[in-house]
Amino acid sequence: METIHFLGYILPETVKVSVHHSPLLKWEAPEHGISMEYMINIADSKIDVECKVSEYRQALLAELRMRALDLCRASINLVAFQRGFGLTTILDTFVDPTGLTSIVQVHNPRLEAACTAFSLDSTFDEIHTLVRQDVHLSVVLNDLITALTMTHTAQINCARALDGLKHRIAAPGSKDPAAWRQMREALNLSEDYLKFITDRSTDPRHGKLPIISENDANEILLRAWTVVNRYFEHLKRKGAPLPQTEFPILAA
Repeated sequence: METIHFLGYILPETVKVSVHHSPLLKWEAPEHGISMEYMINIADSKIDVECKVSEYRQALLAELRMRALDLCRASINLVAFQRGFGLTTILDTFVDPTGLTSIVQVHNPRLEAACTAFSLDSTFDEIHTLVRQDVHLSVVLNDLITALTMTHTAQINCARALDGLKHRIAAPGSKDPAAWRQMREALNLSEDYLKFITDRSTDPRHGKLPIISENDANEILLRAWTVVNRYFEHLKRKGAPLPQTEFPILAA
């Protein structure tokens, strides 16, 4: 077995959280051909997750961190429930089997490339002003970024973000089929392009949480990012439908 660590902390730092019950948790991942053992230490809001894995591979880092984060959240959310505090769990440091320490960064270059409506220069100001003035759009954006940091629930957050945009675009009082159609027509989207996300969100939204593949999670994120980017373009045009010459219809 090879040993790695994920280190982190709990916010707000003024609430000191310790969890004294820390059983060894074993996890099999036959889809990756590995087994894992997790031991979690939480003391004074500092977190140290020790993970022993039968074979460590760099390609598994996101998967191993996701499981570590889930286990930490389970413990910390239970403390938060008992004490009535809003607590946030952060794992931002990784220690590999050789002892080398690195900062954990959640970054997807494909998503960065999908944002064409603005950049961090002077074009940022227009979109920045629009988002700050619209609390509902801020919620949509927050759902999207949460989906990036918790990819195994990406289908829930991304579908909710699209639902939020649907209500922003559709005429007041529109029923769902008509509202979705208005959104598709405004942003040049096929029904199947959106259903790739919304169909996969049905079970999770009703309390079932199937494990989705990394490829599906990445495709869900990319499609949701692309739709929201088109919505920003739609806003820049004062709500006019996007011209198909610039924004061809996105199909499945």
